[in-house]
Amino acid sequence: MVVTSPESEKVKNPLDDKMTRAQIARRKFKSALPRKAQNRRPSTMEALGELFTLFDRFRSVVAEQGQDPDALLHAALAYHLPKSDPATVAHIATLPYASEVGKFCDEVMKLDRPEFLGVVFVQVDPDADKQEYKAVSFCVPFSGAPEDAGRLLTAQKVFLHKIQEVIKGLRK
Repeated sequence: MVVTSPESEKVKNPLDDKMTRAQIARRKFKSALPRKAQNRRPSTMEALGELFTLFDRFRSVVAEQGQDPDALLHAALAYHLPKSDPATVAHIATLPYASEVGKFCDEVMKLDRPEFLGVVFVQVDPDADKQEYKAVSFCVPFSGAPEDAGRLLTAQKVFLHKIQEVIKGLRK
């Protein structure tokens, strides 16, 4: 009988040597996500629960890589209000720091019949060589409908731009 230790059971990905710590964390987190959207319309409480669950999981993976998740991770809840201006494709509710989470939840709960699109993440990578890779975004969709995918992509771009502006302001 061969006895294995937990360290020997962990197989190192050969690409890890070519990736930054942030890229490794993002790859590990995204590989644990479902492959396809589940085509669901979560309630407000379900959407908030999913946001906090995913954000906490991602924070744990980033911390395992020896990075500070408070400084490097940002998340937002993307939604659409059917009764809003047709030109407004999507809205984002940015997850604040821990001290303001109650206020954030109250604001989301006050929304009038939102259609939640998914969770948008922005990860700052201080080890990235190129400037365009210093902040990377990706989404975890709730629905696979084409119109929701387009709205979620718009929310992702808006949120990434917002975080990039904050990063530029910090460098000045």
